[in-house]
Amino acid sequence: MEEELLQEALPVIEEVPDKEEELDIYTEEGIDEYVDDDSISPTEQGFMKGYLGA
Repeated sequence: MEEELLQEALPVIEEVPDKEEELDIYTEEGIDEYVDDDSISPTEQGFMKGYLGA
């Protein structure tokens, strides 16, 4: 009973991904974004894409 009341009293917070949040370097999109921002070199880009292909 107490848990039900607590759940009703707490606001529901939905996680909305923030566009300014860093992209994951272990995704194709993240790798491309890091290269575009000059955060990683083309050599590192090739390495990470090879990692994804493995």
